[in-house]
Amino acid sequence: MKFPTIFTFIVAASTAQAGVNCNGSANCIHHGEDGADAMRKLRDIINQRINVNRWYSNHEYVACQQRWYSSAGDYCVFLQGTKNGASGGTIKARMDDLFNHGCETCGSVPINFHWPDSNDDKDGILTVNYINGHPSAHPEQCDARIWNYDTWTYIC
Repeated sequence: MKFPTIFTFIVAASTAQAGVNCNGSANCIHHGEDGADAMRKLRDIINQRINVNRWYSNHEYVACQQRWYSSAGDYCVFLQGTKNGASGGTIKARMDDLFNHGCETCGSVPINFHWPDSNDDKDGILTVNYINGHPSAHPEQCDARIWNYDTWTYIC
């Protein structure tokens, strides 16, 4: 009779601290080149164009890739659960970590992932996930000043 209690505990513990992972919305599926390459395209525009000194807050869009085959939403990069946000430099490093982990479309990484022996998300995470709508169409969400029209990616 203790199995359900133990099972519940194991599931709760594994979801509470996911660490670096390639999880995301059900919409994080591959649709040809667009979906399969989303992480690389987002990492590339962040590596090339992000202001490493700019400070980003939780849930503020950092960069997005417009899904050319869908009018419903984009893949976007944003922070969650941090105490005070993170710098563009930290975001740039964590995007490399997600890409090097093998994530192709969506995923999350603890904001302090490269600190000694840390894969704990207690200090917050950087997330790449599908979001409904197009932030570039709403300047209050993302002014999309920097576009790469070859890859349909933009920096907010």
